[in-house]
Amino acid sequence: MHLPLRIAGLVGVSLTLLAVASSNADVLTVCARGCNFATIQAAIDVAKPGDIIEVKAGSYKENVVIRKTITLQGEDTSKVTLISKTEGKPVILVEGDQLINVVVSGFTITEAKGPCVAAIKVCPFGVSIFGKAIVALQRNRLLVNKYGTVASEESQITLVSNTFASNETAIMLRDQVRAAIQGNRLERNQFGILIGHRAQATIRENNVSGSDRPIRVWNQSQAVIENNIISNNMTGLVVKDQSQASILSNVITDNGSEGIWVSGQASVSIQRNMISGHKMMGVGIAQQATVDIVQNQIVNNLGWGVSLWIKACERQAAEESFTGKITGKLNKIPGLGEPQENQKGDVCPAALRFLKENQGGQYP
Repeated sequence: MHLPLRIAGLVGVSLTLLAVASSNADVLTVCARGCNFATIQAAIDVAKPGDIIEVKAGSYKENVVIRKTITLQGEDTSKVTLISKTEGKPVILVEGDQLINVVVSGFTITEAKGPCVAAIKVCPFGVSIFGKAIVALQRNRLLVNKYGTVASEESQITLVSNTFASNETAIMLRDQVRAAIQGNRLERNQFGILIGHRAQATIRENNVSGSDRPIRVWNQSQAVIENNIISNNMTGLVVKDQSQASILSNVITDNGSEGIWVSGQASVSIQRNMISGHKMMGVGIAQQATVDIVQNQIVNNLGWGVSLWIKACERQAAEESFTGKITGKLNKIPGLGEPQENQKGDVCPAALRFLKENQGGQYP
């Protein structure tokens, strides 16, 4: 099973956005004393499209609005802190009725709190991105916000080498957003990466831990999830509704329930992952899902290695039958008494044992 090419090539497209300054760009400086400006918003208001705004060390209590192509460069995340001034508003709002390119790097962005004061655009986000904005967030820390980063409408976003910690939600993507999320660290967020409402994302080489729900793909969204470490969360990775996902070469370990859960009419390819140490099954599949499972190591789980969510396999399941399709081959799924055994057994029902064979098969 292959996702559309527009998803597979998304990271390459988005990473071209990391530098947007024009050849005749001016450099505007911000600091408490001795710079062009004392506040970040004052510099943004004066800047021409393509200018660079350099923010020197200090704490800045502002709610910043960007509606033009600029580069906003903090001196260093350990030295530059941008704190929400007004409860219920984004710390940084990027919005473009027309195409704009924005880079934000080198900041600690924090304390976006409180309820939404209007529609979704006026909510406590660390960084919110709307309209046709194309935004790169790189080497920032987003800490203790209600929402770390939210992107919506027709925007495009690249998140590279950021830290998201102690937010209620670290990253939320929705509507027609296209996103590349690479090399970030997500720690102790209630929700990690939420991809919904037809959003498209590649998620590569991130470390996600300490979340209630680390990665969730739903509502007709599409995702490539590759080479991540997803460990020590309350739940594992979830794909549901009519979404599509390729889950490739990840380490998914020691999460509180399933390693991977697929349900609804989701279509998912699970290949070359390590899926181990979960309190329930390694891979759980329900309802009408279509799942291809190839060359994974599904070991040391407290439940089944791979299980359908039906009463014949799980007493608490409501469903009597499964109406989707499962294919696959060449997986390591130890049963009872084998090294690295899954403690309920290898697969349920037993008709799924083709998943362990070289030639593979299909169910039903």
